[in-house]
Amino acid sequence: MATCEKCGAAMEDGQTICPQCGEPVAQPKDRPAAADSEATLESTPLTPAENAVEEHPEEEHAAEAGEHPADSHLQPERKPLQKSKKIGIIVACCAVFLLLCGFAAKTYFARDLKMLVMGNSKYMQSMERSTAEALAGQTVGAVDMVMQQLPTKNNNIAEEGKVSLHVDLDNAFKEMVKPQLGGKEEVLDKTLDYINSISMEAGSNINNQQMQSNTVVKDKSGKLFSVNMFIDKDGKYLMQMPEISKTYFVMENKGVRNPVMAASNLSYDHDKLNASLRALTQPYVEAVQNGKVTVQKNQSLKVGDVSVNNAAKVSVTFTEEQLNQVMKKTLETMKKDDYLCTYLSENYNLFSTTEKMDKQKFQQMLDEYSKQIESDTKATFTVSAYVLADDTQVARSYEFNDGSASTKGAVNFIFQQKQFAANVIANDKEYFSAKLLFHTADSGVMQVSVKDPDTSGDMGLKIDFSDVKKAKFANKDTLLGKFNVSLSDPKGTLQNAFLPSVGQNPWAKDLLKSTLKLECSMQGDTFHSNCTLDIKGIATVKLTGETKQKTSGAITIPSVKEDEAIKLDTSGTGAQQYELQKKFPGEVMTYLSAQLGKDKELADLLQEFGINKTIIDYYRAQLQ
Repeated sequence: MATCEKCGAAMEDGQTICPQCGEPVAQPKDRPAAADSEATLESTPLTPAENAVEEHPEEEHAAEAGEHPADSHLQPERKPLQKSKKIGIIVACCAVFLLLCGFAAKTYFARDLKMLVMGNSKYMQSMERSTAEALAGQTVGAVDMVMQQLPTKNNNIAEEGKVSLHVDLDNAFKEMVKPQLGGKEEVLDKTLDYINSISMEAGSNINNQQMQSNTVVKDKSGKLFSVNMFIDKDGKYLMQMPEISKTYFVMENKGVRNPVMAASNLSYDHDKLNASLRALTQPYVEAVQNGKVTVQKNQSLKVGDVSVNNAAKVSVTFTEEQLNQVMKKTLETMKKDDYLCTYLSENYNLFSTTEKMDKQKFQQMLDEYSKQIESDTKATFTVSAYVLADDTQVARSYEFNDGSASTKGAVNFIFQQKQFAANVIANDKEYFSAKLLFHTADSGVMQVSVKDPDTSGDMGLKIDFSDVKKAKFANKDTLLGKFNVSLSDPKGTLQNAFLPSVGQNPWAKDLLKSTLKLECSMQGDTFHSNCTLDIKGIATVKLTGETKQKTSGAITIPSVKEDEAIKLDTSGTGAQQYELQKKFPGEVMTYLSAQLGKDKELADLLQEFGINKTIIDYYRAQLQ
């Protein structure tokens, strides 16, 4: 019998762990009988049941003793089965492989797989259907956005604000003007001081029927004059300056209503309009199946400095006869759409005051258009989509050819994640281009150019913007941010056309480098705007404004009598109109004479130019 070397407890022969303290006990090296026995066991095959018992003898003993193997201190550490581990590794590898295959298929083969499964014609048709329906949805969305900006019958837009002006003349321009003032620079400084003292306060109130506004002009002495403006939905404009004259200036456009108020009265159902517009695209989508579809791999398209590369150009070409059939079917679809015909005819009457339109007249008009569509040329029309390998459409092209080499044109669009570009080409010459590039989510540049290929002319506008976002003000969306507008003249087209007309004046050489900066922001419930016009070589003009929403009240258009209105349209003729037109200048002189009598700063300034109250009274008497 052996003993534990650590605690001295008695142990049975063959025990490897002390039952008292759990200390492992080393076995004697010289045990031939045990070794022979183990060798015999190893060389004798075991049945599966015996093998199971042999692999875990401790579990069997523990079970006989009523103990759970996990609770026994004698339980040796169990190793995981090698077979299970291999199966898990195989499954994991298969899953990773399938994911990689799916990613590769989506990234590199999605387009080609679709073409293979669907065929080129069906693939193009599916793409055109998606594009047309998306365009219909975007059109209705644009209508929604515009309508949200307009006043409604129950929602007046009422605002009030202040605007201040500051002018700084360029030194070169001052030097040019001084001789005209007899070398008196102080006169120029005094004029600028007075101009910079002028401010304006304005208020407006508008609904979908009429609008009124009041603008007050002030200088240091106080109120100079005010301007009242009235507009109604029928296109009638009234203006009056009550401090100067009780006479109104009237202008009426009897053929067309006020477009803002007319648009405010538009009535439509979003879902029905969207469904109608989508239905109008179906004749075209169905015609794609009969058009000539071609696929060209590894194609490129470049618009200015924006390009698309390694794309498949999927095109469908229509003959003029096929295209005319599409147009006729589209008009027929529109004619059968009761909602769309009613919507267009009724809303037409909102803008026109001369011709009344109803659904029946509108349908007759569609029939007339359809009869005018003829097919007598060999012209073709091609629509192309540029598609990347992952099935992303990144550009479109619309090409027209009259069947000869003399007339052909194209309109190209590139639309990628951070840039948009478009151009118009006729007979392989570019006449118009536009680009929108985002540097970040709220900053970028927009550029529009008009070109004359025959003279290499290139001119346009460039707008840099930053910190752009939308905000709600006066119940409508307002664009905030910083905008810098400048002329684009890369080839000196404007410069060469402008300079000969102004001679060699030093102030004019940099005039086309003038810029307009606009900054719009919100502080609480107040909209702030800062506008700076930098007229190179002449002056810098700054306008600072702030606008608040106010409680709207009733809008009343004054009833103006014939003998109180100077008509600014073709009806402003006759003896009565002549008398009013003659009377108004005298009223201006009367006002100015009275103003000089109480506004010393204005009187002193005009005196520098030889104008005073005595001279004004003289001319007033002559007019009377």
